[in-house]
Amino acid sequence: MSTQNAVSPNPPRLSSGKLSHFSTRRTSSRTGRKTLPLAASVARQLGIVETWPNVQTIRLAIESEAALSGVAPQDVVEMLVRAGKEWTSQPRYSCSSEWEKRDIFRQNTVDRFWFEDARWREKFAYAEFRAALRERTA
Repeated sequence: MSTQNAVSPNPPRLSSGKLSHFSTRRTSSRTGRKTLPLAASVARQLGIVETWPNVQTIRLAIESEAALSGVAPQDVVEMLVRAGKEWTSQPRYSCSSEWEKRDIFRQNTVDRFWFEDARWREKFAYAEFRAALRERTA
């Protein structure tokens, strides 16, 4: 059995019993401790219930956007709050169909899925954030 494990192309079992071909890269606990209060403040400012899954989803969105853009998490928090409070630029009441109304509502509903689907990137605040980032690097 031990020779089969040494020769086998299958990865060894992890302590959780799962098989993995690659290591999952987790954020350090130090980074998580810094961004967790920021995520809770985003939830409070946007009126999201501060449950553990909601705050964790917001924390991961903050950390991933900060890593992607190379800015401080506080700057990402400011952008997320501005994007969350922003209403769409589409007309509010003159929708031609019920589907268009639903689409506008979906874009502006700030909940856990707003962070999971990165819908803040559809907002003007995100466009300003990226433009400012390009100006800084230029």
